[in-house]
Amino acid sequence: MSGQIARFGAAGLANVGVDLSVYAGLLFVGAAIPVAKSAAFICGTTFAYFANKNWTFRAGKGSAGQFAAFAGLYAVSMAVNVGANSAIIAALGPSLSGKAAAYCGALALSATLNFIGMREILLARGGARAKAG
Repeated sequence: MSGQIARFGAAGLANVGVDLSVYAGLLFVGAAIPVAKSAAFICGTTFAYFANKNWTFRAGKGSAGQFAAFAGLYAVSMAVNVGANSAIIAALGPSLSGKAAAYCGALALSATLNFIGMREILLARGGARAKAG
């Protein structure tokens, strides 16, 4: 499992690059915060599915059921992420430091949820339990 956590962390850093780039770019062009955060999360999700399925958990080919479960997990995770982001900004204000704190807090919550959920979905349904590690 420590190997999975390390790979999840590395894939996560790349995912943060995708997510943050889209989020910052959309904010720069004047998008509303929840719209920017939602779009960024969707872009990150697409990257995360393939990176984690193929590299982090080495779960093999996958299936429609696996993808549907992953999409469900990410729908819940997106709601947690966007909600936490908005709540933290409401508490701290929309300054750059408030937005940065909100981004980091929302990321920490959704990353924890995603690791636990993906591990169960990708390994249980991908038949890779024996390869875990």
